Amino acid sequence: MIKKIMFIMILVSALSILSAQAAPSFMIELLDGTSLKSEDLLAEGPIFLDFWATWCQPCLRSMPKWSDFAEKYPDMQFYGISIDKPRDKTKVVNQVKSAKYAFQVGFDPNKELAGLFNVGDAVPQLFIISQTGEIVFEKKGFTTGDEVKVEEAINKVLKESDK
Repeated sequence: MIKKIMFIMILVSALSILSAQAAPSFMIELLDGTSLKSEDLLAEGPIFLDFWATWCQPCLRSMPKWSDFAEKYPDMQFYGISIDKPRDKTKVVNQVKSAKYAFQVGFDPNKELAGLFNVGDAVPQLFIISQTGEIVFEKKGFTTGDEVKVEEAINKVLKESDK
């Protein structure tokens, strides 16, 4: 009986730890060369980070949805982070200009920022970070309909930041 109680206590502790993970401190380098610190961004509100690449078709399908959300939810800070190689920066700039996304785009060719979030080459991958600095939502990949769960997560984190 004591072993069962101990097991349940350990399980409950593990689940509470997994429910929200602290986001690492990070810096976003925008396409124009401007650098943004996570601490400064969090002072403004929750953050939406979407890691993508020009060669990734699911990424290119998801980004217009995130752009619509960026317009719909101005209290959430939206950033698309390209993990394209340094030689492909022109492709990234051209994609961003032609698509006219409603969010800012960072460039992470050495995958330093992606590494902090354990992204690797698995894109698209997005993270929603609460204003308290916790990763409250993570999504790998994109298929049509995923935007419903993402929007629910956005609404939830924005409600919590209003408290």
